[in-house]
Amino acid sequence: MPRCRSLRLHSHPFSEIVYIRSGTALHCHRGNRYPLFAGDCFVVSPDEEHGFYEAKKFSLTNILYYPEMLDGYAGEYRGSQGITGFLAIEPLFRTETGFRHKLHLQPSRQRLIAGLLDRLQDEYDGRLPGYRSMCKALFNEAVVSLGRMYASHITEGSHEQMFDTGGKLIDNAVTYLEQHAHDDISAAQVARSAFVSISTLSYAFKKQTGVSLSEYVTKIRIDKACELLQTSRDSLSRVAMSVGFQDPAYFSRVFKKTLGETPFQYRKSRLSRSA
Repeated sequence: MPRCRSLRLHSHPFSEIVYIRSGTALHCHRGNRYPLFAGDCFVVSPDEEHGFYEAKKFSLTNILYYPEMLDGYAGEYRGSQGITGFLAIEPLFRTETGFRHKLHLQPSRQRLIAGLLDRLQDEYDGRLPGYRSMCKALFNEAVVSLGRMYASHITEGSHEQMFDTGGKLIDNAVTYLEQHAHDDISAAQVARSAFVSISTLSYAFKKQTGVSLSEYVTKIRIDKACELLQTSRDSLSRVAMSVGFQDPAYFSRVFKKTLGETPFQYRKSRLSRSA
């Protein structure tokens, strides 16, 4: 959450919500430069080089986070065009749209977001007991608030077209993955279901979800396996095959790597809790 200290070109392994508090500058991103003004707010994705130039009375606040911090809210967020558009779709198509669809807040909303970010900064700096929980709560409040503001920002035709391009792409891919996760599916099959190339799908999927296609499939399969281990009497081999693993030994290795315990240990511990 620290305020920006370096304006030069740089990149980082985390995502970054940038809120411009005052002044003007040029934002350099993927080799292009875009003007920024007080009230602008946007996301920079991991590993993307960017920087700020020709700054005049310029100040900003950054919220730094890893995409996996949003995992617990992925289902709810996926249903919100505003949140998905702000966090994933606009950053993904920024070059194509010339940064025309960044979120710009009117004065009343600027005050609201600035106040929320100040509270987040104070909690982080103060580090009083429970500050981590407070920071998480304020972070999610900021994400939801900005997503709601962005929802009204994408009501115009051009904005809807931008969102539809990215949103439908990911929605088609996710739907296909969830319906066929138990099958031996390939990236090429998923790309065909979304009507895009493998490279485009992989790039877009990683941008929006924070994980690769294969990681997402593994997550779906392990989630389903957990459900079967708790609710059925099927053998571990049958559970493995039911969720798309042809090799039970490999299933056990992946399961343990994901959850820290074997399928047998998982089932035993859950059954003992319910006994």
